[in-house]
Amino acid sequence: MKKLLLATVGLFPLLFSAIASAEPHHPGDMIFRAGISSVAVKSGHSDIYVDDSSLVNTLSPENGEQVSLSYIYFIDRSWALEFLTATPSKHELMLNGESGTNLHIAEASQIPLSFSVLYYPDKAWDFKPYIGAGFNYSFFVSEKFTAAASDLNYENLDFDNALDFSFQVGADYQISKQWSVNFSARWIGLNSKGTFVKDNGAAADDDGFTKIDFNPLVFSLMVGYQF
Repeated sequence: MKKLLLATVGLFPLLFSAIASAEPHHPGDMIFRAGISSVAVKSGHSDIYVDDSSLVNTLSPENGEQVSLSYIYFIDRSWALEFLTATPSKHELMLNGESGTNLHIAEASQIPLSFSVLYYPDKAWDFKPYIGAGFNYSFFVSEKFTAAASDLNYENLDFDNALDFSFQVGADYQISKQWSVNFSARWIGLNSKGTFVKDNGAAADDDGFTKIDFNPLVFSLMVGYQF
């Protein structure tokens, strides 16, 4: 019991040292983060139009995943600027039939470029929560119909790039002076028009389009290194 008590007392300086080492951020601090993100798109069905006529079938996107990278620069002890990008997030597009059946008809991959302003409380905490707001520009880098769409004669799928707002909440947990673990939840506005062509063989092709509200919630788990 005496040894346990002495060992416990001996831990106090270490614990105090760990608590005392927690500091708020300073002007000029820089953090690089890397990690994984789950892209949960808005659920819902989008109408499909061919030759300006709405079809009975609708289109809905599936969730995606990506590797995210971000850079944060602190202007002062509370305010920071963040730039984020990621590897392409691939979303399967499902054709929804009248009977409730879903057909994997297409795929679309997009890369986000986000610029945000972050606010951190000016506190010497190891746990550092923050909020942020900014803009996101989504580049569609790959769009294609699958073999399942061959019977429909759809081709040349193309989605417009999109600019919209983004909002986030998150927190860093300081493991050491340089290393931290980050979790964030980010809403990104992403509404895009997709165009395609229906091949009618010898007859003239029909133009088609759909408008999809992806509007994803992006949940990220990242590791950060501070310079």
